[in-house]
Amino acid sequence: MKNTLPSEWPQLPILDVVSELSDKLKNNHVVLEAPPGSGKTTLAPLTLLNAAEFSDKKIIMLEPRRPAARMAAARMAELLGEKVGQRVGYQIRMERRISHETQIEVLTEGLLVRRIQDDPELSDVGLVIFDEFHERSLQADLGLALCLDICDALRDDLRILLMSASMQDDLAELLNAERVSSQGQQYPVSVSYLNKALLKHEVEAVVPGLIKQAVKDTEGDVLVFLPGRGEINRIHKKIQDQFASDIHIVELFGDMPGEAQDKVIRPQKERTHRRVILTTDIAETSLTIDGVTAVVDSGLTRKPKFSANTGLSNLETRWISQASALQRTGRAGRLEAGKAYRAWSELRHRGLEERIAPEILDADLAPLVLDMAAWGVNEANDLKWLDLPPKGHWDQATALLKELELLDQNGHITNLGRQANRLPVHPRMAVMLMRSAKTDLEQSVSDMVALLSDRDPVFDHDLVRSPDTEWRLQAIKRFREDKIVEQGFDRRRLVYLSQLSKQIKGYYKMLPSLDNNLDSVGSVLAAAYPDRIAKQQKQGRYLLSSGRAVILNEGEALARAPMLVVPSLDSGAKHATAWLAVEFSEDEFEFHYSSHISTKKQLRWDEAKQAIVAREIKQYRQLVLEERPTKIEKSEDLVPVWIDYLNRNGLSVFFDHKTSLQLAIRIKLAAYLDDSADWPDITDESLINDVDLMSGWLADIKTLKELEKVSLTDIYRFRLGWDREQLLNEILPTSFETPAGSTRPIHYDLEQGASTEVALQEVLGISVTPSFLNGKLPLTMRLLSPARRPIQVTKDLASFWAGAYEEVKKEMKGRYPKHYWPDDPANAMATTKVKKRM
Repeated sequence: MKNTLPSEWPQLPILDVVSELSDKLKNNHVVLEAPPGSGKTTLAPLTLLNAAEFSDKKIIMLEPRRPAARMAAARMAELLGEKVGQRVGYQIRMERRISHETQIEVLTEGLLVRRIQDDPELSDVGLVIFDEFHERSLQADLGLALCLDICDALRDDLRILLMSASMQDDLAELLNAERVSSQGQQYPVSVSYLNKALLKHEVEAVVPGLIKQAVKDTEGDVLVFLPGRGEINRIHKKIQDQFASDIHIVELFGDMPGEAQDKVIRPQKERTHRRVILTTDIAETSLTIDGVTAVVDSGLTRKPKFSANTGLSNLETRWISQASALQRTGRAGRLEAGKAYRAWSELRHRGLEERIAPEILDADLAPLVLDMAAWGVNEANDLKWLDLPPKGHWDQATALLKELELLDQNGHITNLGRQANRLPVHPRMAVMLMRSAKTDLEQSVSDMVALLSDRDPVFDHDLVRSPDTEWRLQAIKRFREDKIVEQGFDRRRLVYLSQLSKQIKGYYKMLPSLDNNLDSVGSVLAAAYPDRIAKQQKQGRYLLSSGRAVILNEGEALARAPMLVVPSLDSGAKHATAWLAVEFSEDEFEFHYSSHISTKKQLRWDEAKQAIVAREIKQYRQLVLEERPTKIEKSEDLVPVWIDYLNRNGLSVFFDHKTSLQLAIRIKLAAYLDDSADWPDITDESLINDVDLMSGWLADIKTLKELEKVSLTDIYRFRLGWDREQLLNEILPTSFETPAGSTRPIHYDLEQGASTEVALQEVLGISVTPSFLNGKLPLTMRLLSPARRPIQVTKDLASFWAGAYEEVKKEMKGRYPKHYWPDDPANAMATTKVKKRM
């Protein structure tokens, strides 16, 4: 097949396997492993264009990022000698270059799911190609699961081709696919590391020096990988005056306008200057940036991490994987030999994860669950996944969609859910659009959805801390109407947001008029974010209806509002930080949510009063709107409050803790050393959570003073039972009867065992040390002088009498001559008296 290809096409390694690839695709899915520089992204689809099995069908190729989709389509069209939109076209967000001639459509991954929802059989498609599948985006995993379902149930002729530089071993097994491998065309890249280990926050400081070194050591462009826009802006400012005029500093990131991205990526016709290209991980795969001979890698990336417990995402800066580091380094060796400068040590590199964690394990699954419901799937394991969606994330998404009325209580999609699923936005934003359709709020809500869908248009670091959404909406409106850019705003972002808002407003044509009575952006937001309605606790601090705390700067005007809706926030360890917030009046809240507000009586512990109190609570979800004190009725169950209190504080609140402790230790020692009885569990946890047991002591108690009068010893004895208590007293007695007729208490310890303090004269005549439990627990004797001072500690009286006693006798006889110090203590008579009274 290679010989029939146009001679002007670049002779890349992928051409050596295209015949094998085409043959295997006739009857099977294929996994194609091909390193960077092999030509897989452009030449593999083109060589399949005229394959008989796809001649009357389209080929869809999916790219993880918009620049890669545009550039792949442009390069393939160029190789065909055509314009984009003829045989090769592309579609990305807000951009479509496809005609009736188009046979290869390059799409971003999310568009495939939309295509499948509109045409469940993919009736005009013969082959779906997933490029750079190792990136494992949520949309790629979902698209693959749906395509496999189509192949199993509807189309046995639809083929799937997965392409990547590295593939998981179990991927071919999941698809029951054939494997094809290609060589790469990669020039050598020398890699240098830092000689010291840095923490993440220290990395940015060393990057300018590495850039300077890369410019000095190489002659081409320098590609600099940074985690986000903030770092790009700061590094740009730091280095902009360090280089001569023939070195230009340019930026490349995901939300740049397409033309600006293309200007950086496309080959320069005449190289008049070198470039330092500051980029995010957008340039990690797929793209070949002409002229790059050096890479400076911060080793960091920024990804959202979703928590099913809070329903919030936290934008997390983390170290990249070894696979990502390899991909980034490879950017320097695509066209000639290059150099890579890594801002971490070799030791750190060995500790990096091997590959990227799939997004499906860390993502908000609400869009995926709604897509699945529209497909007729209510359980994740009904489809084939490389990694099954986490149950906690799935359950959280399902609960949210039910609350938004997009799913019914059985998890099936509702009519409202089907309308939402037709809109290419998050289900929450779909609710916003549906709830504002055919109202005067359409333009404002379109602007709001655009703002929530994209990056913040505020670039000033001090101003961006303000979550004032109304201020941002006014800036978008003023730019749209008067082309005025407010201070602190990024003109490019305002242009893009205006275009995006216009596109979103067009979605209203798809929507029927609902019975909407919402009359503000705040009420529309609340309908989509019922878990993000917030009530002020104190100025600058709010409680979300989900129970999570969220903060605003105290100087912020919004921080004085009694209620807010907070649609965009970052989930921190202790509390969330609001990025966008809108005031929501208490009157609006009462009007729209009166049916969701409950009034109930609550019994709880009052720390100040050290007692259980009763409150009448008016509540929406976790938000307490109003509360007042009320009486505790005789019939009310106080035990759960006490159990919660004791779980937090333990059983040490009881007065007889020291007395009861000895009983507890004896029971635990018996359980450990004696198997003649079934000894009970008397740990705090076991006792506290035995509701039936604790109810007998706690049912009528209201205050801590009353609680402290309860005998813990009695509770232990009740759990022990009469028979086992008698056995315990027999095998582990509480006292020791001496040969002299005295009684000495025995002290028990879980580590030291049993011990007693006794005057030496009281144990005369004992030749064998006493022990319990058939010798398992010897009695440690702390022998005392007549003045009750320690003389000796022993577990072996016989050895003491035969050895150290002689020295003790000499010393004690001189000090206490009136007391009995026999020469043969092992056979002497024990006494409690002095010699004169014996």
